[in-house]
Amino acid sequence: MTHRLTEKYIAANWPTQDGNVIDHLTAIEERVKSVFTYAAEAKDKWRTSAEKVLNGEKFSDDCDGLAYTCLDLASAAGVDPHRLIRMIVASPNSKDGKSDHMIGGYEDDKGNIWVLGDTFGPPRTLDSSGHKLNKYARIDTRKWFKQQ
Repeated sequence: MTHRLTEKYIAANWPTQDGNVIDHLTAIEERVKSVFTYAAEAKDKWRTSAEKVLNGEKFSDDCDGLAYTCLDLASAAGVDPHRLIRMIVASPNSKDGKSDHMIGGYEDDKGNIWVLGDTFGPPRTLDSSGHKLNKYARIDTRKWFKQQ
């Protein structure tokens, strides 16, 4: 099944995968972050701004908006949606390991989780990010899992 934004993604000349998927995801994230401004929300509204970004518009949102937008565009680019993950984490700034942040992720062939769409930094492994995973869901399902 083709993603609803794939044609628009291609027409807008967004990065295509010419080898390493992590390099591809990094290029997508860099382009998203070039039009992203962080703006805290009083109440979280989990949403993607992928269509707005593909239209050449800037967007303001918080961590979940950045994560959702990067994941949505990665899927539109043809990255396997079962490997793309929404993650609720305790950031390095968290008090008592409580969830306070959302990031996107990608699971590679070796089972490593790579962070994508993180307001704290560029793509890197989850283990090296300083985040503690609490809950996650693959983007091709609505089911959330607690980290053991």
